[in-house]
Amino acid sequence: MARQRDCEVKRMQAGGDMVGNETFEGDTEEAAAALKTREGAAREMLERHKAVWGDGPPYFSTASFRFWQEIDKGSFYLCRCSACEHVYFPPRVVCPECWAQDAGELHGTQARGVLKSFTDLHVTSPALKPLAPLRLAVVDLEEGVRVLTWLRGNGAEAAKVGDRCRIVVEDVLDRKWFVANIGQ
Repeated sequence: MARQRDCEVKRMQAGGDMVGNETFEGDTEEAAAALKTREGAAREMLERHKAVWGDGPPYFSTASFRFWQEIDKGSFYLCRCSACEHVYFPPRVVCPECWAQDAGELHGTQARGVLKSFTDLHVTSPALKPLAPLRLAVVDLEEGVRVLTWLRGNGAEAAKVGDRCRIVVEDVLDRKWFVANIGQ
């Protein structure tokens, strides 16, 4: 496995893609086949991603793909490990508690919690400029999960640490995103 990673690094340093047409000393047929399989899976996921999202959101993985599909349908979910029952967020391939791989399942939630912290961003990327200033919030959900999101809606301007809030899905700049609303 270390030899395979070394070959991948050499390819990237040489400016090639992950599969590349070049062969490097230490390449094995097994390593090359594994590399092609991973790249094929990534390309397939990218095609599915583009079919649903077009060009955004920009980052996804096998663990987060279903999460973003549910966001697009208007539902917010946490993840629960099928091996140890630990509830976590954001979706990821490896459980942060027991390190089980591919054990995360979407877990329904009321998404109610307490505003732990927030800050206003007055300078942002050009794509988000219409929303400036952005109020980012850290929300501690009742399930014991902490979520970083936007604070929007009625009461966002007068929000105080300790206020009750709920994570909801809203249309933001022609896309669906999860945001925190105060007092729900």
